[in-house]
Amino acid sequence: MSKTKDYFNYFHHQITCNAMKGNRFFVRIISRKCADTYTVALYFRIKCDYSSQQIMYSTGLKCLKSDFNPKKQTIKQKGIDQILQAEKQRIYKAIYYLNEQSKGFDLSQLKSVLIKSKNGVLVADVCEVVLREMQKEVKQLSFEQSKSVLTKFLRISKLDKMVISEVTHLTLDKLLFKYKENYQIRSFKKIVGLVKRVFQKAYNTEIIKDNPFSRLDLKQLFKTNIPIKK
Repeated sequence: MSKTKDYFNYFHHQITCNAMKGNRFFVRIISRKCADTYTVALYFRIKCDYSSQQIMYSTGLKCLKSDFNPKKQTIKQKGIDQILQAEKQRIYKAIYYLNEQSKGFDLSQLKSVLIKSKNGVLVADVCEVVLREMQKEVKQLSFEQSKSVLTKFLRISKLDKMVISEVTHLTLDKLLFKYKENYQIRSFKKIVGLVKRVFQKAYNTEIIKDNPFSRLDLKQLFKTNIPIKK
């Protein structure tokens, strides 16, 4: 698959990673008996077909035994079903990011990543993926320069620690205007272009539903040092 967003277009709940061509990960909802005979606890069974690895990941949810359809992988209660389907996609995204960062990993690492990512994907997480892509696209010197200016800006602005889905265009406006005077115009334009790529990557991979960068007034940003007020 050439486009990152293709990783999230599943018809049979499968994922194939670029670095593991031909290897697939399967995430299925399964049930386990509870103390009574009417309800079941819901879990995810995560398997990797290239190494026969598998782990169990609890959803923390229960439902009536009769409400769970294991073949269709759905629950009659819409609220619970929506939560589970969203969680399933989150697992696939965690698998994708683990693979991008380590180029091969053990499924035992996945649980800690899922627990850590409950609060959402950080800007720094997407930045790492973007930098990996850039390393393959440009010369090493150019890559090192881009990496340096981007990571430094994200760190001093504290944007790297922010959950990317919670960053608004007003946040970006404020931070870019605030730190603009610290850079020469050429370097600043480079930073803006790199930040744009990070948010575009998050949008293309469906981590965010709306790209806040697309709402920035770039002409105003490059023209004046006066921040746009809310």
